[in-house]
Amino acid sequence: MNWIDHKTWKYKVENGKLYLGTGKAEWKLDYSQVKELFKRIPNKCTVKELMTTAKKMNLKVSYTAALLLMRVFSNYVEFDGELERRERKLFLVKDRHSIFESFKRQYAVEKELCI
Repeated sequence: MNWIDHKTWKYKVENGKLYLGTGKAEWKLDYSQVKELFKRIPNKCTVKELMTTAKKMNLKVSYTAALLLMRVFSNYVEFDGELERRERKLFLVKDRHSIFESFKRQYAVEKELCI
């Protein structure tokens, strides 16, 4: 698989690994651990909270790698996250898109009832 490039950072999932990169550094993480990390982080978390959760899982994640993981969680199709900025803090909010999906399903049901 080719890198998914976002100008200042990039990632790819290949052979059970998540590769993260910037212009200067690269990280390789076990993809199953990354998925478990996403499940364990709070529904709204900061970079430091993500790092704390990773540490509890014995997953070493630097501050820069944690920032990149938050971006992956908000971009990659297998995760349902969205980045939100409040003042100078960056938050990852999980399951934001699932609300939209539930509205779409409800609309489809209501549309069928009206026909």
